[in-house]
Amino acid sequence: MAFRIVVQDCDPPACGYRCLQTCPLGVLLAVPRRRHNRGLPGKPDRYVITARFSRQCNACGLCVEACPEGAISLQS
Repeated sequence: MAFRIVVQDCDPPACGYRCLQTCPLGVLLAVPRRRHNRGLPGKPDRYVITARFSRQCNACGLCVEACPEGAISLQS
């Protein structure tokens, strides 16, 4: 199963990390968008979702349904 996550549409803090909370297998992972901004004052961390463990995905589609922005899709 292949994932497609449109990074420009993905804003995990704004939606409360719904996809991460919904995935029963823990396939998705939130990672900092720009590592050089980590922990710097005035430069809040921005996170994006990545399918780090995509081989474990059972294609249930819960993450797709949970994403309010439609940033996640499953492709066979």
